[in-house]
Amino acid sequence: MSMKIQGLLHVLLPSVFFFSSVLVAQEEQDTVVAYEKTADQIAMELYNQGVVAFEQGDLDQALDLFDRALDNKRNFPQALLNRGAVMFEKGEYREAIQEYDKAILLESGANAFYSRGLARLRLDDDQGARDDFLQVLEYNPQHEEAYYYLGGLYFAREQYQQALEAYGRVLELNSNHVFAWNDRGSTYRMVGQLEKALNDYDQALKLSLDQGFIFSNLGAVLVEMEEYERALEAYDQAIELDTTNPVLWNSRGIVKFHQKDYETAIYDYKKALTLDPEYAAAHNNKGNILYKLRKYDKAVDSYSQAISLNPGYGEAYMNRGIAREMLQQPLKACQDWEKARALGVTAVDQYIKDQCDES
Repeated sequence: MSMKIQGLLHVLLPSVFFFSSVLVAQEEQDTVVAYEKTADQIAMELYNQGVVAFEQGDLDQALDLFDRALDNKRNFPQALLNRGAVMFEKGEYREAIQEYDKAILLESGANAFYSRGLARLRLDDDQGARDDFLQVLEYNPQHEEAYYYLGGLYFAREQYQQALEAYGRVLELNSNHVFAWNDRGSTYRMVGQLEKALNDYDQALKLSLDQGFIFSNLGAVLVEMEEYERALEAYDQAIELDTTNPVLWNSRGIVKFHQKDYETAIYDYKKALTLDPEYAAAHNNKGNILYKLRKYDKAVDSYSQAISLNPGYGEAYMNRGIAREMLQQPLKACQDWEKARALGVTAVDQYIKDQCDES
């Protein structure tokens, strides 16, 4: 998934700028009259200065200016929303929500609920975020980002049909939404509609060729379709865009494993482990290559490393058992297979039946 979360600044610029005093020429007199600003005008001026400070990255100054705006105009929901935006940018999400709550009490609207939904996402309050994004759509049924985030929330809850509907609505509103194409592709992949997933990833790449994770997702679906040459091309592109991502190196190694290109596959796994020595899946996959190369002792070492990093890694126990069988270690092999079965790996049942004494 690629769901992006960023704060929202609420800009409310007046049609004219207010100065410390306004000089107005009188038609019938040569004199001019200076008018003092009202409290609301001062609040607006401070508010606009706060917006500028925020956009320049001076969050403390922005917060001070929004505070002073509120001193002059207590019922100023936009200033409260932007106080929340500052808190959001500071990573103070609970405090941001408090500001959004105050703004909603004064003036409910799509922006307030949307902003609070983003903050709730940051706090992993998925239900609260979902409720807020649905509320956004009550105010603005054309709010594409609310649909987008709802899609991500439905995906996380494995409510794939609802996710597909949400992403479809985004794309009806904005056919250039790269992340919606990507994420709908991932949703199609989860429900086994691989051709549709492939189409969506292709659409995303037509819009943007600089997102490595889209190439990675494309590669993953092509592996499932057993189109290994195209998958390899996709992972090559992904790695070119993000050379320090161990997942990409591991994934390309899997493609090469399927192609029986074991020597270069092990290079990719080693590269993944150089980037992340605690990457259990890469240790397991490296073990698979060593097994294919009949280096059973070294394969056992790799599987053992994977297990030490992830004691619940059932497939690594199964694989280590197979390697130990080749080393004529039947007792240890059966112990590994029993452990794998206890962890839910049903593929070991036949090994246990054929090789182990269950009496």
